[in-house]
This record gives sequence, C-alpha cells and structure tokens, in this order.
Amino acid sequence: MSRGKNRMGCRPRSLGFLMKSRPKRLSSRRRVYAYKSYKTLRYSPSRLQALFAALDQIETIRIPPGALSIAFLDEPSLARIHKQFLNDPSPTDVITFSGEEIEDFAGEICVSVDQARNASIHYQTSLSHELTLYLAHGWLHLAGYNDIDPQDRKIMRSLEQSTFSKLQTAQAIPDFRFLSSKAAT
Repeated sequence: MSRGKNRMGCRPRSLGFLMKSRPKRLSSRRRVYAYKSYKTLRYSPSRLQALFAALDQIETIRIPPGALSIAFLDEPSLARIHKQFLNDPSPTDVITFSGEEIEDFAGEICVSVDQARNASIHYQTSLSHELTLYLAHGWLHLAGYNDIDPQDRKIMRSLEQSTFSKLQTAQAIPDFRFLSSKAAT
C-alpha cells in the first residue's frame, strides 16, 4: 500500500494510459473514471460512484478537488507499476498517486483485484469488502495519511475501519463480483 512518484519526482497525471481499454466516466459531482483491465470483474458503475460520493461526504477525511481515476488491475500489472514508480518489484494491493490540483485532478487509486480475491479467501470476507477497503485505503492516502511507520500504520488501519463502517451505514459498498467461468467462455 503505497504512494508513488515517477522517476522525475512528479506524480503522474493518470496511469490510465497504461490500460488498453478507454476509461469509463462515472457521473457525479466529482468526476470519477474507472479503468478495468481485469476482464472478469463486474460491478455497477452507479454503485461505485455512490462509494466515492459517500467518501466525499466524510468531513474529517478530505481529498483534493478534481477528477479521480480508479484502476482495477491484475497482480502482475500492479507489480510492474510498483517496480516502475517505487522501485519495488513485489506484489502489492494498493498504489495511490496524488494528482495536481492546478489540473483539476485529485489522483489515482490502483488496486489489485488478485490481492483482494486472495485476501477475501484468507480473511473469510467478500471480494466487495476487500476491494472497498482497498479503495478506502487509497482515499486515505489522497487525504494525506501514510502507513510507512508502525504508528502511522496503526492510525491508517483505524481510519480504514471507521471509514468502512461509514460506507456500510450509507449502504455505499459496491457489489464486486467475477463473471462466471461459464459466461466467460
């Protein structure tokens, strides 16, 4: 779970250019663009939008204004980004890139669908729970929170749980699921 800069020391405007598919804009007050390179992942764009609208309503956790980019990636793709921007080739679950306020871009949250699937099995939770937790974690990074040292990590975990609870109360957790293997063939 990291925040990244490119080699020039600048945060990229968007990693969406790494995706082969064009982004899908979700309607809302905040422009949210979702990139899904993970072909079998399914979700309702309106429910994903509701998640970010609910996060925007949490007054104590504010991210910069502007568009938000979300990338749902497989583990190898996120590991490549992890290596390219953070010089760490290991798999990770979330990487967040801050945007540029002057460009009306809040940032980008990249999540590993594979890591979420594995975590949901390990922790006996749902894919929706894990991916929502990853998106909330990325949101917290955009709000300026970090998880590098143990004390910051403890604060971040607490904020993740309270944020997730608020999303549950607001009924703003998307139904993430996989396309069945029969339908994929």
